[in-house]
Amino acid sequence: MNFTDGTNKEIIQSVFPDCVNHVTLEGKVEAMPIFDYFATHFSLHVAVLTPRVMINFLEHCLSHTKEYYHKNPNERVMRNYRKQFPLFKRDAFSLGYKDLQNDMWETIIKHSGDWTRWVTILKKKKSNHVMSYKQIRKMLNAENDTELQQFLSFLRHNGVLNCENAEQPPDHRNYSLPILFKEVAL
Repeated sequence: MNFTDGTNKEIIQSVFPDCVNHVTLEGKVEAMPIFDYFATHFSLHVAVLTPRVMINFLEHCLSHTKEYYHKNPNERVMRNYRKQFPLFKRDAFSLGYKDLQNDMWETIIKHSGDWTRWVTILKKKKSNHVMSYKQIRKMLNAENDTELQQFLSFLRHNGVLNCENAEQPPDHRNYSLPILFKEVAL
């Protein structure tokens, strides 16, 4: 998807707020320009936004937006000074993103086969910072290096992990989670 194209920007800005709520790793809520949010929060391991992920997110946002207006039937959406109709509220983004994160973890768990237990452990005990191979091995109580390396390759291929230093031997590599898989305190 190309969010830098003028027409696409106009469409996005016509119904979405200019800034959305971004929750830092420390749990602090900060305003973030919507295009920065899109550029940073939906990329998997290859730093490319995938349409499937974005559509899933938008479905969640729409659901929360419909619920909001159902509960607030007298609220009107008025055109602002920039001729925009900010239909979607910031909270819809935060809630939709949390739903998307849960969906992403559930999908990877569902398709992880023999590694379901390891994915579940990683989801529960993950670090929002860089994790070494040895830390992951200890966290998962993995005894077989070959199986662990295959598991880490599976996670990298599916966008769950980024390898920070792929040029290193496998047992000296460091891994991080894309923002989409990190845990934030809401």
